[in-house]
Formats: sequence, C-alpha cells, structure tokens
Amino acid sequence: YWRETRDLVNVSVYTREGQASGNELLRGEWDQVGFEENVRMARVNFTMNSNPTYGTLPLVRSLVVEAGSVRGFLVHTTDDRGLVLRAKEQGSWAATEITDTDDHMNVRAGLLACGRGDTADKLFQSVYSAANAAAFVGIIDYRVL
Repeated sequence: YWRETRDLVNVSVYTREGQASGNELLRGEWDQVGFEENVRMARVNFTMNSNPTYGTLPLVRSLVVEAGSVRGFLVHTTDDRGLVLRAKEQGSWAATEITDTDDHMNVRAGLLACGRGDTADKLFQSVYSAANAAAFVGIIDYRVL
C-alpha cells in the first residue's frame, strides 16, 4: 500500500511568530518556509490496514525559536484526507491546549486550516471545525542553543 504513487503528496510548511490560533485564515500572517513535491507521508486511512511511513517535512532553512517565545506552524498537503493527526481520548482538543511537553517546548493543538488543492489561495479559506482542534503526530527534531 505505501509503495504506490498515490501515497505521494506535495507538502507546504508555513510558520509565524506568535500562536497559530486565531490566524488560520490570515494568509498575510504566515511565511512559507518549506515546499516539496512527491513526499511520502502517513495519511488518514479508514479503509485498509497500513504501516505508515513518515517523511520529513521540508524546510528551506533552520528556524531559530528564542526561549520563551511562541511560534505557530501550519502543514498543508495535497491529499484531501491530510496528515495523520491525534484525537483526544474521550473528547476533543481545544485550540491552544497543550498536547505534548518537555523541558524546552510545549506543543499545542490547533484548528485545521483546510482547502483542496495545492495552492495557498485555497488553503486559507476555512477551518475544518472551529470547535475541534487536532494534535500533531510525529517527531519534532530540535536542539537547544
């Protein structure tokens, strides 16, 4: 299943200083910091068993996040089902709710900015559900300077 070309997606990565919440529809508030075509990502799959293979999100440069600061991220793919996200057991995440934490970072749930297709003009038109946020699934590789 994961060897087929239909599993390849185009991925765009956006970031902004400050939180993502409340800015999901404001295209001018985001800087695109990555784009790659034909990336293999674990996607939502309700119809068959799978062994997800995660790819690397493309960044054009390393990002420096100062201690104590807040940085929002938005990851968009060309697949209608999007990336695998984590739901909250027995309920829904609230936007900005902490989903993961360590000594240096808090990761928070966010609303799903959505739009079909691969263009930024379609991306910033709506959110999937204003009442239900989602949590990131994956590894965040960082180092403390």
